[in-house]
Amino acid sequence: MKPSINDITTDLNNPPSFDAIAKSRPSKDYSYPAQFSTKQRRYYVDLDGLNSDKAPSEVLPITVDLARMQERWQIIDVDPEQGRFEAVAITRLMRFRDDIVVEVRATENGSRIEMRSKSRLGKGDLGANAQRITDFLSALAARLAG
Repeated sequence: MKPSINDITTDLNNPPSFDAIAKSRPSKDYSYPAQFSTKQRRYYVDLDGLNSDKAPSEVLPITVDLARMQERWQIIDVDPEQGRFEAVAITRLMRFRDDIVVEVRATENGSRIEMRSKSRLGKGDLGANAQRITDFLSALAARLAG
């Protein structure tokens, strides 16, 4: 059974923030709901960001290229200075829009990629956002290793 949450992040302590998308939809609250973190920890225990030994300036273009290859994703904004991009995914069946943000953060040993995916509608997403994150980061890990 999936929890009734619709906003999933790989970093519960410092969730990637929506900037461009939030500015385009000023009447919507894009802060990560604190009450979701307990449910997310319980139901998505394996969900985590991705580490790379490459510098953020190397990782971001690879990440953006992979995002452009995703079916039904539209890149909304790329900010190389902040090491991030935002996108919208359109679901296949009902054509719902889900918002995505990926941040490539500098670490001592390279980079850490954190991701957040949020449904615009509903209270639950039947696990779609967590699956999107898992699939994307798995594909990214393969690209970064190759």
